[in-house]
Amino acid sequence: MSIKAAIYALVTEHAGAKAILDTRIYPQRAPSGTPLPYAVYHRISPERQYHLGGFAGCTRELIQVDAWADTPAEAEAMADALIDAMEVQQVQAGGILIESIELQSQRDTDQDPQDGRDLPVFGSSLDFRIWHKTL
Repeated sequence: MSIKAAIYALVTEHAGAKAILDTRIYPQRAPSGTPLPYAVYHRISPERQYHLGGFAGCTRELIQVDAWADTPAEAEAMADALIDAMEVQQVQAGGILIESIELQSQRDTDQDPQDGRDLPVFGSSLDFRIWHKTL
């Protein structure tokens, strides 16, 4: 499977994140018209690990997760739920073994009105460092 499947599984199987997002977490971009709140995630920098014999079977990736909501408070609550769902150690998800996930940084953000909305949307951008192995 893939890191994308693992992220989806971690978030949608976590009670706190599921209560806020249900299954509205998407790779790269949410479908047009997706109701708030929702989250999208992006692979920023995968780094395959090697030793003298070749690929060591372990990958370290930086993944950005953007949480979007109607208010700054909702975006912050969703970010907290995403952190709780994703900061894990030694767990199998999406067909891979996740060695660890650590939050590296968090930023507040917003976007101008879009998709026919009158109001801006507010977000929190989270960067996670993920170590994983394919099973």
